[in-house]
Amino acid sequence: MFRNMKDSVKLITALDIVAAASADRNGAILDMASHKGDAVRIAVKFGDIDAGAEITVKAEYGDESDLSDAEDITDASVSVTATDDDGLAFLDLGLLSKRYLRVVIDKDGANNSVECAWYDVYMLRSVPVTQDSSIIGSARVVGV
Repeated sequence: MFRNMKDSVKLITALDIVAAASADRNGAILDMASHKGDAVRIAVKFGDIDAGAEITVKAEYGDESDLSDAEDITDASVSVTATDDDGLAFLDLGLLSKRYLRVVIDKDGANNSVECAWYDVYMLRSVPVTQDSSIIGSARVVGV
């Protein structure tokens, strides 16, 4: 049987698109247990990045639902610079030891960037998955 991504990967908005800014951004907190997934890919799409910008995309996790105990996930970071305009950064995390996580866009505080991010939760223990209301549509084509 053919399994498509819509039925086997849960797509969740982590950071909406906002006006360019230089302040750090914390993504939405993801509860891995409620989504019944063993892995997540975090994708960050950048738009314009000011010259001289130094940005780190990283992931934090913790046991508290508000991530008041958040700590960086070792080796889960990607460096982004001004030459990475319109680029994508990915973090792929599996079998985490803590329940809650989020993406963090750690900016230098002096240079603006535009970005948005999403979580792809996969290795789900229950499929097909029901996507949330932020998904405005999808199409499935097999064997064309």
